[in-house]
Order: sequence, then structure tokens, then C-alpha cells
Amino acid sequence: MFLTSPNATVGDRTSSVLEELACRVLRGDPGIGTVPFDAELESAFLQSADLHGVQALLCAQLRSSDCWRGWPSDLRRALAAEAASQTALEMLQAQETVTVLEALTQSGVRPLLMKGAPLAYTHYRSPHLRPRGDTDALIPRVERETAGSVLAGLGYARRNLTSGELVSYQYTWSRLDRHGMTHAIDLHWRVSNNQMFAEALSYDELARGSVAVPQLGGRALGPVHALLLACMHRVVHITAPYFADDSIHYGDRLIWLYDIHLLVSQMPPHELT
Repeated sequence: MFLTSPNATVGDRTSSVLEELACRVLRGDPGIGTVPFDAELESAFLQSADLHGVQALLCAQLRSSDCWRGWPSDLRRALAAEAASQTALEMLQAQETVTVLEALTQSGVRPLLMKGAPLAYTHYRSPHLRPRGDTDALIPRVERETAGSVLAGLGYARRNLTSGELVSYQYTWSRLDRHGMTHAIDLHWRVSNNQMFAEALSYDELARGSVAVPQLGGRALGPVHALLLACMHRVVHITAPYFADDSIHYGDRLIWLYDIHLLVSQMPPHELT
């Protein structure tokens, strides 16, 4: 996935080369230098970064490096604008998450946050660097009806109406707030919809290893379990197309790979063995 030469430039306008460039920025490659962008390549790079969910992260990485001023001003402004937008968006998402978790807890539901929402606060240096389209939470199966009633009381409506015990182990609830922003809550009662992993980790096991996320007023999977889930997620979706044009696959999204990178790099050695 990575460029083999530290002095390589982007001449091939394929998505793979744009991804390689993003990877070099994300890993802090000191030899990246100035990249010869034109307007078409700038647009393609921004689109690729958006699909991978790493625009704000790229902005933060570049700003902390010596090559920031060597990149085109239009590209820098676009990345900075996206980072600012993501900051405001995360503030609204966080407020909503706190409200939802508080209401669920008061009703006796015991949610455990999963995936991007808690990682934004436990592993990223700033939560806006980890964009997310929804908030994932695991609950005991017996608490589904109570949780649904709580969300309905908050103005949420159930979005996916698939039925069948082996079809899906989650419900998605969403609501439109007064700012015109849609909030989505994915309630899971198993860690994966894939039968191979659905019962790999039980709620009770995950609850015992959970950690507090005070900024969101709830608890989340501990780092070991979060890493296991991130790896399972990649295995399940490695060949599943994320977009209709098949340009990116779930498992190859850079923001999800960066989750794994942070989880591993911040984990004590004894937890990796």
C-alpha cells in the first residue's frame, strides 16, 4: 500500500497512489516533501481523503510537519475547513451521545460504546480527528425493548426493519435535530452480524473489561477487546465494497486502519502477547 521510495511523487492519478500519499502523511514520512499538485489532482486527493475519513487527520499531521507550507494553499484551506467542520460536528454528536447514554442508563439499560465513538476520546489526540456516521453501542439482548422505548421517547425512529434472528443483530435508530443534523444510534446485542464472529465476545465478558469514557458519560470496550473487534470488522468487510463504484473496501478504509494502529501502538506489551 505504501510508496517504496521516499522521494516518489504522484504522477499516476489512480486512487491507489492517492491512498499511498495519504498513508505517507499519516505515518509522518519525513521524506514526503512538496508534492506537485494541479487542480485536478487536488480535487482527487480531497475526494479520496474524504472517502477514507481522514481529512481532519491529514490536516493535523501536515500542520505538525515542516512540509505544510509546501502544499498548495487551496488544498491546505480545504483540509483546514474540513477539520473545523468536523470539530463542530463532533461537539453536536458528543452532546447527543451524552443525552442518549444518560437516558438509557436511567432506564436500566447498560450500553457499552464500540468502534469509533469511544476511540475518538480514548485514543485520538482530539476527538474531531475520528469522524463517525453513527454511534455504536452493545446492550444485552433482553434490554432491546427498553432501549427502543427510550430512544423513541427521545424522538428517534427505527430505521432498519429487517427481521429474522440470523439476519441482523442490531437496530439502527435515527433522529433529525434542530440544527438539521441526523443522529444515528446503532444498538447491537451481538458484536457482529457475521455468524463466524457473532458469539465470539459476550456482553458480560466485554462489560468486565470495559473502561469509562467520562467525556461521553458512559463505558466502552477496553482496548484489548476494541482491537479484537476492529480486526474482526476488517476480516468481515475486507472484500465488501464500501462504495458503489468499488473504489474502497470496508477493510481498507484508512480511518479504520488508523484505529488499529492507535490501539496497538498505545497498548502495553503484556496486553499484546
